[in-house]
Amino acid sequence: MSKQTSKTPELFVRGVSLMGFYEYLQSRLQEPELKRLIDQLPDKTREVVRHIKKWEWYPLEMDRHMREAIVRRFNSQNPRAAVFEASYFTAEHDINSFLRGIFSFLPIPMIIRQIKTVWSKFYKSGNVVTVPLQDGGVALELTEFEADYLFCPTIEAWLLGAMRTIGLKEAEVKETRCIHNGDDRCRWELRWKQ
Repeated sequence: MSKQTSKTPELFVRGVSLMGFYEYLQSRLQEPELKRLIDQLPDKTREVVRHIKKWEWYPLEMDRHMREAIVRRFNSQNPRAAVFEASYFTAEHDINSFLRGIFSFLPIPMIIRQIKTVWSKFYKSGNVVTVPLQDGGVALELTEFEADYLFCPTIEAWLLGAMRTIGLKEAEVKETRCIHNGDDRCRWELRWKQ
């Protein structure tokens, strides 16, 4: 994880993200095991998770605590896969219940132009830019958002979930740059069958 510097803003996420991970855990664990897992979280995160307010802002560190708990419980051999699975679950739930109606009426180019606006509803910082690709796809680039390396599969899962929800055929998302590999930005390339 990149260290916070005086130039790096503190990162915040909406409670809906924490709530999604909690719902994922509820769907996979019996109550006693879920309680034990939550009890092992750091004090502040544990208290927030017990009383999440969907549209409040919380430090991204709490989201990281939830992702790390998911990795420890479900797939410590492949942390990115564990986070991707949990994030895809949350994406399907949230997109199907909230964004599907909005997305279903908009043409693809308009949805792509709205990615920055959607980002700002869920994250307090970060600069998101979309770049058209020559083959008709689009790249999403994220800067000024130095999250931990397990955050990247969350974005990948949400992008794929959104693409599938709006009916894009053979949707693919591939991470091609990452700040955790020394790049200056994180970049995902989105492709689908026209």
